[in-house]
Amino acid sequence: MTSPARSGLRVTLLLAANAFAMGCIFASTVNYGSIVAIEALGLPNAAYSLILSVSSLVGAAAALALGYLSDRMPDRRLLVIGCALTGAVGLGLILLFRTQLAFIAAMCVLLPFGMAVFSQSFAYARAYYNREAPARAEFMNSVMRTIFAVAWTVLPPIVGWVAVSNGVFSVYGIAIAAYLASAAIFTLILMTPEGRVAGAPKAADGRSTAPAAAIDPAIMVGIGGLFLIMMATQITMVSTPLLVTITLGGSYADLGLYAGLAAGVELPFMLLWGYLLRWVPKYAIIAAAALLYGLYLYFLSRAGSVTEILWLQLLNGPATAALVSIPISYMQDAIRNRVGLSTSLLDVTRVAAVIASAGLFGLLTSASPDYPLMFVVAAGLAAGGAVILVAAHLFVGARPATAR
Repeated sequence: MTSPARSGLRVTLLLAANAFAMGCIFASTVNYGSIVAIEALGLPNAAYSLILSVSSLVGAAAALALGYLSDRMPDRRLLVIGCALTGAVGLGLILLFRTQLAFIAAMCVLLPFGMAVFSQSFAYARAYYNREAPARAEFMNSVMRTIFAVAWTVLPPIVGWVAVSNGVFSVYGIAIAAYLASAAIFTLILMTPEGRVAGAPKAADGRSTAPAAAIDPAIMVGIGGLFLIMMATQITMVSTPLLVTITLGGSYADLGLYAGLAAGVELPFMLLWGYLLRWVPKYAIIAAAALLYGLYLYFLSRAGSVTEILWLQLLNGPATAALVSIPISYMQDAIRNRVGLSTSLLDVTRVAAVIASAGLFGLLTSASPDYPLMFVVAAGLAAGGAVILVAAHLFVGARPATAR
C-alpha cells in the first residue's frame, strides 16, 4: 500500500512533468501563430485579427463553462485530460491539412478548449495543495509556473531549428506531442486515488454546496488593470516575431534564440516573486512588473537589430516573470472556495484582452505594418494597467490580496 507521503510526492512529480509539457505546448506555438497565418497561409493581417477575436470569444465561453463545471465535477482530472486531447486534435488539423480553412476551424472551434488545459491544470494544482499543504499552496503554484518556464528556456532554440529544417508547420508536431503527454500524465494522476480532487460536495438532496460566486470588490476593479496589462503582453507576443523576422530581417533561429533567452532570464525571478509573496501584496508586484514591462516595450520599439532585442531581455525577464506567474494566484483569490471558477476568470480576462489587442493590431497594421508603433501602444497600456491595479487596492478598500 502506498503511503500518503509517497503518493503526494508522486502527484507533485507528475504535476511538475505536466507543467513542463504545457510549457512545451506554448513554447512551440505562441511565436509562430502569426507567421503560420500571415506568411505561410497568406491570411491578411485584418483576417488574422478577426480569427483571433472569434477564437477569443469561444475561449471566453469555454473558460467560464469549464471553470463552473470544474467546481462541481466529481473529479477535476477528467477536465484536464479532455482539454489536452481537444488541443491535440486542433493542432493536428493544422499540421495535416495546412489550409486556411483548417487553421480557422482549429483556432475558432477546438483550440479555445485545448488552451484551457493551462488554467484547468493550475486550478487542479491549487485545489490539491489547498487540501494537502495549504501553507505553501501559492508557493507551489509559483514552482509549477517556474517549471513551465523551463520549457520556454529549453525548447525555443530547438523549435527554431525544427522550423528552419522542416518548415514552420512542423512546430505543431512538437505541440501535439506535448498535448498528448499532458493527457497521459493526468491519466497517471487519475490512477492515484489520493490525487482525486472533487468540486464542492453534494448536499443530501443532490444539490451542490458550492458557495455563491461573489467576486472580491478590489479584485473586480483590479481585473480592469490586468486586462490592460494582458493587452500589452498579447500585442507583444503577436508583434515581436514579426518585428524580428520582417522589420529586422532575422531568421527563425533568431526567433528561437530570443524566446529561449527571454525564458531563461525569467526563471530565477519567478522563484523570487513567489518567495516575496509572503511579504508583498500580489497587486504591488504585478503593478511594479507592469511598469518595468512598459519601459522594456518602449526600448523595444526603438531596437535597430536582433542583438539589441536580445540585450533587452535583461529588462523583460524580471517583468514578464511576475506578469505570467503572479496573476494566477491573484485571480484564484477572487472568489472564495471557488478555485475553478476563479481561475477561469484569468482565461476570460485574457480572452477579452486578445479580442481588444487583435482589433488594435488589425487597425494599426492593416494599412502599413508599423510594428515598432505597436510596442509604444503596448507600453502605454501596461503603465495604465499598473495605475488601475494600485488604485483598486488602495481606494476600494477590500481585503489585501496577499499570501495567506
